[in-house]
Amino acid sequence: MTKTYILDTSVIISNPYCLNSFPNEKVIIQASVLKDLDTIKTRHGDSGRNARVFIRLLDELSDKEDIRKGAKTDKNTVVYLDVNNYDTSQFGDSSYSDNKILACALKCENPVVVSKDIEMRIVAKAFGMKVINYESEKSNISELYSGTRIIYNTDIGRKLEKSRIVSCTESYHLEEMMPNECVLFKDENDHGISIGRKIKNDIKLIDSNKPWGLSSKNIEQAFSMDLLLDPKVPLVTLSGFAGTGKSLIAVACGLESVINNKQYSNFAIYRPIQPVGTDMGYLPGELADKLEPWMSAIHDSMDYLTSKSSKHKKNGNGSAGWKSALSQYSDKICMEALTYIRGRSIANSFILMDETQNVTKEEIKTILTRVSYGTKIVLTGDIEQIDNRHLDALNNGLTYVIDKFRKSPLAGHITLIQGERSPLATEAANIL
Repeated sequence: MTKTYILDTSVIISNPYCLNSFPNEKVIIQASVLKDLDTIKTRHGDSGRNARVFIRLLDELSDKEDIRKGAKTDKNTVVYLDVNNYDTSQFGDSSYSDNKILACALKCENPVVVSKDIEMRIVAKAFGMKVINYESEKSNISELYSGTRIIYNTDIGRKLEKSRIVSCTESYHLEEMMPNECVLFKDENDHGISIGRKIKNDIKLIDSNKPWGLSSKNIEQAFSMDLLLDPKVPLVTLSGFAGTGKSLIAVACGLESVINNKQYSNFAIYRPIQPVGTDMGYLPGELADKLEPWMSAIHDSMDYLTSKSSKHKKNGNGSAGWKSALSQYSDKICMEALTYIRGRSIANSFILMDETQNVTKEEIKTILTRVSYGTKIVLTGDIEQIDNRHLDALNNGLTYVIDKFRKSPLAGHITLIQGERSPLATEAANIL
């Protein structure tokens, strides 16, 4: 039976993009909620901002279709604005918006009241209505596009391994794949046969790559390297929990593409300035000095990569390998603050945008529109580890790009799922 979700004001001011949490569902916004938002929108802070954002989104939606009869979002959510004036006597004061929302829900078929307000949820339950706490009912992150799939087909897997290319007409499973989606072919015993990537109407074999001497430790890393080293794919997104190797692989492929393969003029690395925990305030020194703490994860990756190479091993006085690399290739590698990217036009570069989960949808548009001819941009991040309190796993810039570009031949995405940093780091990411 089809459910009807009725949202209260508390849901909206916690996440103005909450409609995305109900794909392919029916959602009702009672008119009293808009009155609440109209009052809240003038407030300072998150609640006021979120109220303004939701009102604007609802206005854009109502311009496309009659919202009283139902207007569809990009996620196929049908949104209704209920303007009926209900009798709220059984709930209490008619001027109280929660009572109007409950009265609306009571008139719906198979209603589900969605609220962060515990008192409202208790009252709704007392009237026999199904209730959910919004925080526990957000869209399942695991349902987001992963960029990979497994196909059990021994014949096609062996054919790909032998001929290096197979047509997507070989199977409807191949035809329904997204552009640049990667595939692992397995036999009936769950043994891997070959791996490939969809390019136009074919599946092409993925070869083993060792960018800057780094070997892949699992299938998802091999998929990532293939996409990162392909100059014909100008946008690559990598997501995954801490320790899966996102930044390390991206840095290795950036160095390989710029310095060894000479496919790009320079390697530009950006990171949003978003502290974890309490901000330590202003930092002394020049811009490079101020950026150094924010780039520590990139430094760790470069240190690991350069120390693995005899050409860049730490010298006798203990100076870090990454400093040696930056010194030797100072004209090729630059680390910059995201703050100063607006207005730029970046051509013929390999750009790494790390920790993109802390970037808003508006900021990510600004970043991607800076890309000029001959430039490749890589976005990495962990959507379950967000430091920007205005964002969550579903409304951040990285998730937004992954979703919007999944059908584009200009983009490729991989979700890395296997921790490689250490058993402890993997266990912590899984259970904490």
